[in-house]
Amino acid sequence: MSISQKSRKIIILVISILAVVVFSLFLSCQDYYFFNLPEKPTVEFNDVKNIETITKSDILFLIDNSGSMAQEQDNLARNLEKFINRIVSAQNDFHIGIITTDVDYLPLDECPSNVCTNGMECIEAKKPTKVLIPGTKYCTKKCNTDADCPPYDTSRNSFIPSICVEIQGFEEGQKYCIPENNGRLRACKPSQMTCPFYNGEHPKVLTSKIKSMIGDTNFINIFKDNVKIGINGTGFEKGLSAIRMALDRDWKDPLTGKNLVDNENAGFLRPDARLTIIVLTDEEDCSYLPFDPSFNEDTNDRCYPNPNTCHPDCQPMQPDFSSTPACPYGAIPVEAINDSDYTKKGQQYCMKECSSPSDCSSFRWAKPQCGKVDGFDQSKNYCFCDFNEPIANPLSRFDSLIPTQEFINFLKELKGNAGVNMAVITGTKVVKEGEPAPNSVEECASVNGVACGGKRYLEVAKGLDKYFLDSICKEDFGETMIKIVDILIASNEVILGGKPSDPSCLMVKINNEDVERCEIPTKTCGSDAGGVDIGGGGKDEMTLEGCLSGASLAKFQYCDNNVKCVDKDNSPCVYQNIEDTLKKVCNPYFACRCEGAKDQSGNPVPCKRPIYWQYIPSECDNTNKDKVKFYGCGLGPGDKLQINALIGRDDGSGNQTCSVSGIANDAGK
Repeated sequence: MSISQKSRKIIILVISILAVVVFSLFLSCQDYYFFNLPEKPTVEFNDVKNIETITKSDILFLIDNSGSMAQEQDNLARNLEKFINRIVSAQNDFHIGIITTDVDYLPLDECPSNVCTNGMECIEAKKPTKVLIPGTKYCTKKCNTDADCPPYDTSRNSFIPSICVEIQGFEEGQKYCIPENNGRLRACKPSQMTCPFYNGEHPKVLTSKIKSMIGDTNFINIFKDNVKIGINGTGFEKGLSAIRMALDRDWKDPLTGKNLVDNENAGFLRPDARLTIIVLTDEEDCSYLPFDPSFNEDTNDRCYPNPNTCHPDCQPMQPDFSSTPACPYGAIPVEAINDSDYTKKGQQYCMKECSSPSDCSSFRWAKPQCGKVDGFDQSKNYCFCDFNEPIANPLSRFDSLIPTQEFINFLKELKGNAGVNMAVITGTKVVKEGEPAPNSVEECASVNGVACGGKRYLEVAKGLDKYFLDSICKEDFGETMIKIVDILIASNEVILGGKPSDPSCLMVKINNEDVERCEIPTKTCGSDAGGVDIGGGGKDEMTLEGCLSGASLAKFQYCDNNVKCVDKDNSPCVYQNIEDTLKKVCNPYFACRCEGAKDQSGNPVPCKRPIYWQYIPSECDNTNKDKVKFYGCGLGPGDKLQINALIGRDDGSGNQTCSVSGIANDAGK
């Protein structure tokens, strides 16, 4: 019996439906048994990121150059090599500039008696400006270049470098010498001062390219010279104003009528680079509203509310023998005979003997006193400060400080998505290794004297993307500089797209190649089980050295088949010292390659970069984010990063387990 065409279609349809149902049941059974079968792990979440601006940084140092800062500048200079090495290891493309807290709203000194010092001349202003009065004479000098200018002798009887620029209000087309302050990038000038570490030209903007061109030693020496900016600045530090003057295109210098960003500070600021500001100061910011022609900073203390509880100049200062005179205010070097809160036995300090408080008037302190000072000969009287004396401080409408929120708003708008971070090294408690970092400022003391807490700087820092706070009273800034790089500049931390249910199943690839997990596993937040430290300090903190000084580095193969890793000049790239190795292997400038090796296209085979990673859970991070942190060379420009959170096998007890080595080939599938 034949089946009609209509019946045939019905039978086919029924069979098809039955087939779909059976297949669906089969799939559901497979899904039901999936985690009980030894199948490959599946992907829980998958992060793919193209690394772009993370390695491009503009770094602005704001350094207090008041009379109490000689030792702190020395401390910073001693640790600049650690700072730079850390940045280079992270393949960071950097621009570095240095400014001071020295801001003078009336930059040129008047010379009513027709007398100027240090080679300057009395020159009459022709036209009125914001800071010049026509017919009034000011101390300056005609010039063609900076080399024609001597250091500027300010009204505070101190010398700071000067530059050669055109001044509004004077003869048009003629250049004159003016003080190099008010947010201008500073560099040591051999024509005006002694540069102890480097005799040649000192660029104002230090870059990765300059470092590669002149070599590590010359670069660090220039950096040291530029950082040691002297202690001749005003005691009324206006650092926040200096930052804005240095970076704000809308701010016009009152003498030149031009902004600094596109003129004297040109070449520093880049629109696509992260900005990190590093503040080193032992006093509060005093950025008040300009301009008050009748105000004399030398006889007023508007930044310190009554009573004056903190003033760094009130304690003994170590003399700066690189300057002349070595001790300010008529003091001389005196050796301490005992240790005290502020002195170290055998060390010389700037002190002045006295018989009455009137002998101490030159110190310009809040209330200078005359008497015995701990640490020195008790048979003699020396000038010192009485912290408890109130200060006569008549108020005017100019006494208002600029709100910190204005500086926060400016900086956040300045960089947009590129981001702005700030590190503040100021008066705060010195914490021991492993203790929580300080989060508030306070007065601190060391053998170098008392340091005040820069509360206004910290307020601004906390309003930006990231901040870091540490104590200026630390004996050594080495660890501080390393942490600034790791936390703010080249953190090499990547926020995960989710929280892995099993962190041991995380897999990381860079440019489609597996990256090894750091051999030292996380035991507690911020510490590790191995405690390996290349310096022999036995620190518990997870560090670059901890990951790379153990078996990981010993077995790392920069090239396959034991081929040597050499640079473009055929010099070795791999050394016994980790830092020397990373400085070359991580830096594209050296073009480290495997000697004699060629790829399929006949191009040299680059040496592999040692990169290791560590998982940081949200409960261990102050941003409450799950992250992966990289050590070694870290992430470089153009790197493609892939992080897979895998769901592992069931071990039979219902627990998901995962062996990283066992699933390495499954990452990303």
